Amino acid sequence: MSDLNKIVITGRLGQDPETRQTGTGDRVANFTVATNFMEKTTWHRLVAWGKNADFVSGYLRKGSDIWA
Repeated sequence: MSDLNKIVITGRLGQDPETRQTGTGDRVANFTVATNFMEKTTWHRLVAWGKNADFVSGYLRKGSDIWA
């Protein structure tokens, strides 16, 4: 895969993660992360699946530092 792009987002959670299950029983967590660059805040919407969703919903709360 020579066309792989990767980014690292470091910031704080804007709200508690929202978790749900799909029709097949997979867990999904949706959450937002705020990053700051040169006094400008940018919001990123992230999605975690499976065991990552379990971790996000179990350990992270609004205001938590995150490295994703």
